Amino acid sequence: MILDSVEQLVIELLEEVGELVMGDFGRLSEYSLKSKNDIVTKLDKDAEKIIIDSLNRNFPEHSIFSEEDGLTDRKSKYTWIVDPIDGTINYYSGISPFRIAMALLEDNKPIFSAIYNPVKKDIYTAKKGGGAFKNGRKMQVNDNGDLNNYVVMTHLSSKKNARNKVISSLNQVFSKVLQIRILGSGSASLGYIADGKYDAFYNVKTHPWDILPGSLIVQESGGQVTDVLGKEITIDSTSILASNGKLHKQLVSLIK
Repeated sequence: MILDSVEQLVIELLEEVGELVMGDFGRLSEYSLKSKNDIVTKLDKDAEKIIIDSLNRNFPEHSIFSEEDGLTDRKSKYTWIVDPIDGTINYYSGISPFRIAMALLEDNKPIFSAIYNPVKKDIYTAKKGGGAFKNGRKMQVNDNGDLNNYVVMTHLSSKKNARNKVISSLNQVFSKVLQIRILGSGSASLGYIADGKYDAFYNVKTHPWDILPGSLIVQESGGQVTDVLGKEITIDSTSILASNGKLHKQLVSLIK
């Protein structure tokens, strides 16, 4: 597989979807509940359909795992991960950040990722072993090695048990770091780490589309990504801890 041609196709696809999404940004008046505290809009579904239709045309043998449609398992070594709008509540409310995120997995491990910010038209990309880039500029995590100066991002799940786990960790984390931020988009949070803006992000009880696109981008920017127990991230992971890599083990112990 030639990843350069895959990258160009995906970038054009994300720009197309971004234009659709921005057409209704700040103007939505309806949503549906997927579960308590978790919503989906018509634009989530429309955006996902455009992406899936394109993947089916261009890679008909590949499996697809998307947020709204679930898994289409074609028993392929390649699987596409799709999140049409990561940060739907932000998007519905007419604020950012929100992102459109995709990843290509080979044997269940990311080999290519792309995350698009349609508000600023910023595209984040990464290839396994090839570095990570924002609008063609190589990204690098920051070199902050002082936990007292860390800004740590997290997410409050719509699921009560997962939410309680994060809430119970917040006082412990906050006592050791500079500040906590909850942005409402995991893909945005991971992009900020890769671009050296913030230092760490963690989330529990999450999904592959929330973590796999951004995880490769952080890793290829020189950062470190595991689950919250310090284990390797895979398609089966349900938590994430991403950082600039300087104090990753300390963060694992702190979050536990």
